Amino acid sequence: MTNTKIEVSTNNGTSWSTIIGSTPALTGSYSWTIPNSPSTQCKVRLTDVADTSIKSTSSNTFIIAPVPTITITSPNGGENWKIGDADTVRWTSSDVTNVMIEYTTDNGISWTTITASTSASAESYIWTIPNTPSVNCKVRISDVGNAGTNSSNNNLFTISN
Repeated sequence: MTNTKIEVSTNNGTSWSTIIGSTPALTGSYSWTIPNSPSTQCKVRLTDVADTSIKSTSSNTFIIAPVPTITITSPNGGENWKIGDADTVRWTSSDVTNVMIEYTTDNGISWTTITASTSASAESYIWTIPNTPSVNCKVRISDVGNAGTNSSNNNLFTISN
């Protein structure tokens, strides 16, 4: 086998999608970007490009897990939140169980925890605005289980008297 075609199935081999149509077989490996197609019924199939009757399919299925996401919806910039008021931090998320909420008053140089953990499915958290006036404020929400999954508002908001 000189070149191989590599395909993936997310339905236990009922249908196949091409990862690459032809790659040198001698390399023995191929790096690819996992598609955002969550499934517990994934398989890979290798086919000889020159003789398509020569194939090898993974004997067991594997899992492509969903990609967790968090998106802040409020505050998202331009707000003027007053010290002592109760305002609501809002977000959307998928495949996240608990989130940590933090804020910054120096445009992200340092962060202060609002809550170390709250249910992601609540998609809101009532925050009593602290006595930290600034025009350089942002909120960041992170997956408690994976801090690399996070979101911070795009634009600055204000905390004022």
